[in-house]
Amino acid sequence: MSLQYIIENKYSAVLRLEDGYVYGGDGVKEYLQKEKAKSDKSPDSKDRALISMTITIENVDQEVCGHFLWDLAHKAIRDNFKFDFNTVGPRSGLHGRQAAITADELEAHHTIVMRAFEYLDREPREQTKEIGKYLVGWLPYHLDRLRQLEDDDRELTPREQSEIGRNLEKLFRDQQIVKRHRATFAETFWWASEMEDVQKWLMDSAVVRRVDREWRQAVQQAVSPTRGFMRELVEVVVRGLFRERSWKAGNAYWWISQLMDLVSPLAEQTPSWHQPG
Repeated sequence: MSLQYIIENKYSAVLRLEDGYVYGGDGVKEYLQKEKAKSDKSPDSKDRALISMTITIENVDQEVCGHFLWDLAHKAIRDNFKFDFNTVGPRSGLHGRQAAITADELEAHHTIVMRAFEYLDREPREQTKEIGKYLVGWLPYHLDRLRQLEDDDRELTPREQSEIGRNLEKLFRDQQIVKRHRATFAETFWWASEMEDVQKWLMDSAVVRRVDREWRQAVQQAVSPTRGFMRELVEVVVRGLFRERSWKAGNAYWWISQLMDLVSPLAEQTPSWHQPG
């Protein structure tokens, strides 16, 4: 059973397919959107109480154990262990308040950004090929949305900001990650405006305060992103196209043209999509 069949039949009430892309149905976004309120992630949040636990598993069926760990991970990733103690459990025999499914936009973009870094930090697999193209191609977009939401009186914790900075350093400081995922980078590209959006993160002292000082200074003082944080990626693209000839000409062209636009004073803003025709 294909994913297309499942979306068009089982989830047709909330999802729709258009030109190979999945979109939410009418009213879905508004239904899921949490009420906008100031984030509880303040600079002092690192001092809030923390709970630590150790899980011991003994003589448990593998399937049961798998379900338990899946549910636990789902609670951690989706809800950050936020339990609603006003909701009565289904086994209590009481009629409790039904829990609502909601999503916070800042948390959603932050989760996708961190999943992209996790993907890039691991060896590529055939099973993750398609999601990998999305995570790599749309990483600048989700980073930019995070910055915009922070400007709207929302904020990440200092720890979360620093974590993004360290992951950006790991991605751009040497060529190993790009080389490891060169097949994924070769299937997508970033617009010049998106590379500039990434650069804004690296110019933020709160984000890069824990990265290597020498590398940070070199990136921030570079005359252009191609001479700064994008330098190693530029070398991989150019070498793959002209020396190794391992990159498809179409995507390599888009990479090179957008990298050239970064140093061109006449560079025009281009819409943000990632798959050339």
